[in-house]
Amino acid sequence: MLAKLAQEAVKEYVKNGETVEPGVVLDESSKFFDRKAGTFVTLKKNGDLRACIGTFSPTQANVAEEVIHNAIGAASRDYRFGAVSEDELSNLSYE
Repeated sequence: MLAKLAQEAVKEYVKNGETVEPGVVLDESSKFFDRKAGTFVTLKKNGDLRACIGTFSPTQANVAEEVIHNAIGAASRDYRFGAVSEDELSNLSYE
């Protein structure tokens, strides 16, 4: 469920420069709206590390927003890799 949220967040950001709303993937009653926690998002391309960004302590209002924030960060701010391009989206997996 959270991997799907990360995928939708990256897709929306890369294609449109927008931040996805968590309710697009998660039911509004999801426990991920009630809890705060750090999260880590890893993107792999054809099985190899493509990017990752994470937080040990929460920086967002809830887990859902934390995943979105870190997914976008992995796709755009991992200094070891360039930003994810639209052409790469179909080859990415999310953890």
